[in-house]
Amino acid sequence: MRALCNRPMPVWMVAFAWVGLGFLASERLGTAGPNEDYNESCVRAEIPPKAESDLDCPSNKITAHCSNEDCTEAEASGCGRSVRYRHRFFLWWRIGPAPAAPSPEKPAQGQPSPPADPAFGQAPVPQPASAPGSAPAEVPPTPSSASTVLAGLAPGAPQPTAYAIIIGIERYPSLPVPVGARTDAERFAQVARRTLGIPASQIRVLLDGDASRSRIEREMAWVTGNVPSGGRIYFYFSGHGAPDPGKGTSYLVPVDGDPQYLPNTSLTLDHVVQQLRTSKAKEVVMFTDACFSGAGGRSVLAPGARPIVRLKAVAIPGNVILFSASGGDEISGPTSDGKAGLFSSYLLQGLGNGRADLNGDGQISLKELIDYVGPRVSREAAKGNRAQHPAVKSGDRTSGAAQLMLVWGLEPT
Repeated sequence: MRALCNRPMPVWMVAFAWVGLGFLASERLGTAGPNEDYNESCVRAEIPPKAESDLDCPSNKITAHCSNEDCTEAEASGCGRSVRYRHRFFLWWRIGPAPAAPSPEKPAQGQPSPPADPAFGQAPVPQPASAPGSAPAEVPPTPSSASTVLAGLAPGAPQPTAYAIIIGIERYPSLPVPVGARTDAERFAQVARRTLGIPASQIRVLLDGDASRSRIEREMAWVTGNVPSGGRIYFYFSGHGAPDPGKGTSYLVPVDGDPQYLPNTSLTLDHVVQQLRTSKAKEVVMFTDACFSGAGGRSVLAPGARPIVRLKAVAIPGNVILFSASGGDEISGPTSDGKAGLFSSYLLQGLGNGRADLNGDGQISLKELIDYVGPRVSREAAKGNRAQHPAVKSGDRTSGAAQLMLVWGLEPT
């Protein structure tokens, strides 16, 4: 029997199997000890073809190994996911978790128990300890509608030491609506999990009312306290920016931010950069779909203030890379249909759909992402008689930032 990999079996077990009592063999694969080569050889041969459909991954990209001493359980992993199996009745049976992305037509409904991964519907791994003084935050929420699910997301290789903070604010209590900001963040959360390969327990998503100044500060403390040495932090913000009319300082506006009292209610972009750089991360990669000109779009001003053209330059230190939606005196606007941020739309296409893999090598470098997003945003904005040129800044410890790999191991969609 192929599932047994020609292992020696006791005579009594063969006899019982012959008469239909194979369940007596369900708890062991054979008499070999855990150090025998053919224990692992059997698992490596049998599991990958079976796991192909469970993982939605070609069997030649799936690896498998025994996960307990007598090799009655095994784990298969591939395309950034994993699934566990148990041997019973001479067959391997899946015992979970079983990643399965909800279809665009019918997204997953509700929250199963335990909490579900928004991209795959699987239970996340246990959450790491929170930073001192900070409370645990939630796993990214399940998308609320089919419009928030990106079709054809390209699976990328896992980034087990990466962490992400994702913020999307559309429903400000007393400010103009930055249309699509919430959807942008929900979609980026899916890309972070599936394409960037960040574990669900290492992603924090703050949407609308959850994205207060204190909550953002708390999550920054959490990520800087948990990311390991040599890891990576991704920070994504979609919402309003604002300039200080007197100093030209750039602010990210949380849901409780007030343009009249920016220093007391909002976060300077410089503060966010400096806070994240204090971590042990090797790189901090920031994406901001906001603008700071005060001239409209995703930028706000205090009543009576005039738009600012000259903004104070944000110092980008050390290991930080900032990819922003527009230049200092420009407007960060929406797509032509008004449903999403123009910058975020191409950013998500480039990463999530793998379109920024311009040379087709299964990897996306920062340079490829810039080359994909920048010209497309500028051309689309020009059609609306608007100037918008995404900008990139990097610190002195990221001299090779253009060649920094953001995604690798891409699978065709």
